[in-house]
Amino acid sequence: CKSCGQTGHKSARSKECSNYKAILDEALKNEIGGNYERFTRKVYLEAVIRPECKELFTEKIIKLSAFIRNVLFRTQLFVSAYIVNNKDSTDLALITQQNFWYAISQLIMGQKITN
Repeated sequence: CKSCGQTGHKSARSKECSNYKAILDEALKNEIGGNYERFTRKVYLEAVIRPECKELFTEKIIKLSAFIRNVLFRTQLFVSAYIVNNKDSTDLALITQQNFWYAISQLIMGQKITN
């Protein structure tokens, strides 16, 4: 395991790993038992945000959304070009791996590729 260095499992997603982090349902079951009910309440943004914070909050959400859209668009272009340029390759399984997408995101954002 890359996370804890022990054998018998491959990643921290395994319950055998000492660095395993329980998913929400498991954590709730461990903390309060199995007799609980989860629900979601939907409310309008205007009902929960302070009027004096609304404009700044909205601006930040719009800016973050534009950034994410920009990164995803450039990533799609890059990967499409990669597929077209390597269409005769027998090993395009690389594009299904998380490390590939992480490296592409780093490249797109001008960061050093760490994997």
